[in-house]
Amino acid sequence: MDHFPDFKDKDLVILLSSAITFFILSFWIHFPGLRPNYYSDIIDVLWNRYDVRMGKIPYVEYDLEYPSFSGLVLYIASLTGNVYGYYLVFAFVSFVCMIGSLYIVYKIGCQRNVSVSKICLYTVFTPTFIFYSIYSFDWFGIFLLLISLLFLLKGSVKYSGVFLGLSASARIIPILAFPYMIQYFKEKREKIVFAFFTFLGWLITNIYFMIVNFDGFLYPYIYQAGWVVEDSWLAIFQQWNKGVSAGLIFILGYLIYELKKVDVVDKCWLILVAFVISSFKFPPQYMIMLMPFFALSCGDYVPYILSHIFNVMILFWWFTPMFSSSNPWSLESPVQWVAIIRQALIGYIFVKSIRQYLRGG
Repeated sequence: MDHFPDFKDKDLVILLSSAITFFILSFWIHFPGLRPNYYSDIIDVLWNRYDVRMGKIPYVEYDLEYPSFSGLVLYIASLTGNVYGYYLVFAFVSFVCMIGSLYIVYKIGCQRNVSVSKICLYTVFTPTFIFYSIYSFDWFGIFLLLISLLFLLKGSVKYSGVFLGLSASARIIPILAFPYMIQYFKEKREKIVFAFFTFLGWLITNIYFMIVNFDGFLYPYIYQAGWVVEDSWLAIFQQWNKGVSAGLIFILGYLIYELKKVDVVDKCWLILVAFVISSFKFPPQYMIMLMPFFALSCGDYVPYILSHIFNVMILFWWFTPMFSSSNPWSLESPVQWVAIIRQALIGYIFVKSIRQYLRGG
């Protein structure tokens, strides 16, 4: 793994300078106190909690619904003692993870003959990048997953496992890549080593909370499993939505696992896409985690960019009474209509891609 980016590479400079420019826009539109100021989870939900503002320890002194790596970043940011310091710390960590993610996408993309213009179009030049880059913890999880994938491709089993475990302790979703990454290894010993170091990477940020307050450690997982249907077509199944969701994810996950002559990068992309089109919970910030893999594996730009337009409409319409119908959570709300259209567009890309893979194309 290269230690430093090669800034003599003009394509890389274009990619990173574009990312910095658009990230500054995200920084500005969410900056606390400015008007207009757009909603973000880190300010409008988390900072408004007394426990966060007082710099209390998550999982020990209060329950937090996000996994431990993200909780640690939140705790460090809260120690600044004011909203501006808190925001700057969070924005800085998000910025590092974003830049790191794009650098890794560029490195993997070079091996796959992916142009920098495509990477820009599928990541930086999207409305999701601007409105959700400084919003929640999604850049953390995807950055760590991409590091894991890069180490995997370079043959470093232990480091790949550690960073996959860390990615799951930042965002739970990246652990879905585990079966396809372990499938990459041919030898049983490598599979065992990878699984062990994945567990070790996850344990690093969790073991303290497991010992001090096991209930607090468990809380994020219980909370996420018990969350209501959010921005998903599975709302039509009412009380059966979680069972249907689990069944669909298992079926699609198995289908992806059995695909022949499909590399690990594409399988990681497919399982993340399978998750968001099958999940009872698909808030708009999840699209951040999808963008790097879409840049590496997707060729359907039109439905993809349309899904991003609808993705940002969720944020705009949620806080607009004319469109939210007083209850944006309701299936009858226009907010949910645009969310489902977004999900359908991504579903179209998934189905089309699976058909091509099955045909060997």
